[in-house]
Amino acid sequence: MVANEDVLVHAINEIGSRVGVDTNYHHLKALYDMMKIPIDGGVVHTQAWFLRRLMSMYNDVCRRPHLPREPALRRILSGTGVDLSLYGPASAENLEKEVEVGEGEKEEEEEEGGEGSECPETEQEEEDPCPLES
Repeated sequence: MVANEDVLVHAINEIGSRVGVDTNYHHLKALYDMMKIPIDGGVVHTQAWFLRRLMSMYNDVCRRPHLPREPALRRILSGTGVDLSLYGPASAENLEKEVEVGEGEKEEEEEEGGEGSECPETEQEEEDPCPLES
């Protein structure tokens, strides 16, 4: 979900978070047609299912009563219009502090020159205990 942050935010803002695979398919197919990219319908159908799964995960995160710890999930929520202050008075402040700290870390890395520095660790998503939706 985090790796597809930009796609998910734009899709939810355009078509909503509770749409079916067919709706996703038609929007994705129209996008490829508009860009004049020939693509197999089966590939588009697979992408539509994947987008539908991301939207389901987004809906699950929205239903939780607490603010997610993952900064990318917070960006997704705020990017789709969710008011983070609903999670408590310190929620929006914590997000702003994390953004400020994150920007400071990036500036420090640029000043160091990047040579000889280790690659940042990537977080892996947890496996879904129930991969099939009923």
